[in-house]
Amino acid sequence: MTLARGASSRRPGLLAGLALVWLAAPGCSATPASPTQALSGQFGLLPGDYTLAIYVPRGDAGKFVMCIEDSHVPDRVSIPVTVAFVGGVYRVTPVGDANIRFQLLLEMSGPTTVYGPVLGQARDPLTGVVVTISPPVDPNYPTQGDAMLSGLMASRSFVAGTVYGSVQFSLDGAALWCTPNSWYLKPR
Repeated sequence: MTLARGASSRRPGLLAGLALVWLAAPGCSATPASPTQALSGQFGLLPGDYTLAIYVPRGDAGKFVMCIEDSHVPDRVSIPVTVAFVGGVYRVTPVGDANIRFQLLLEMSGPTTVYGPVLGQARDPLTGVVVTISPPVDPNYPTQGDAMLSGLMASRSFVAGTVYGSVQFSLDGAALWCTPNSWYLKPR
């Protein structure tokens, strides 16, 4: 291949330009940075003492609810919790005797949306009802992952949404399992 006169003088400029693009490209990813830190500071939940309610929806919201072992077990719990913002994540922890190895972590996914994994058991201190949340059960998907909560914030101290997972309410040896389930978090 024969280069035309002056081609060699353009080649170093072209190579230098390609080198700059190649060096700059790793810093320019198509993947957006997590919005959690910035959103949490401006729009996120305020840390403090809250009540986490998990319940079976009623009325129009509950017209597609399916329950197994319908019994005398209440289909709602109100758990006293503390919300702390640690390392860019909201850690929701039941207080006192309400905590039976319960873990809920929430992140901001938009200016008014939250989501996060939930697992374990908690006890409603007033009724004694124990709620157990575990990964969803679906025979079409052999690996399910975590149970998740997602929700929308109405204010910096109130959020409500849906539980994606298996939820069981139990009391005195009897149990009630329903799907879908709802939740909200409000100040105590």
